[in-house]
Amino acid sequence: MPDVGMVRRFGRLLSRLHRNARANVAATFAIAIVPLIASIGCAIDYSMATRIKAKLQSSADAASVASISVNSAGYNAAMAMTSNGSVAPRTHLPTSRRP
Repeated sequence: MPDVGMVRRFGRLLSRLHRNARANVAATFAIAIVPLIASIGCAIDYSMATRIKAKLQSSADAASVASISVNSAGYNAAMAMTSNGSVAPRTHLPTSRRP
């Protein structure tokens, strides 16, 4: 339970702050601090999103490089090519046609 004397002192302090014209600085600061804190929060969120995007891009790059490793079907099909064309691994053998 708060002390009665402390509550009275706090009330007098608030009353003095209300009467004092120099207290406008405190009110201006209180109003200005809200957008400042919001902009700091936005900057932190943006930097975190940028960092996560870079990590995801790095993972995608690593996956694309790993998909064309020396032992992959796409790499083997590309190395077997002798002319221009699409690089797609053959998934089935051609069937013979019956006359």
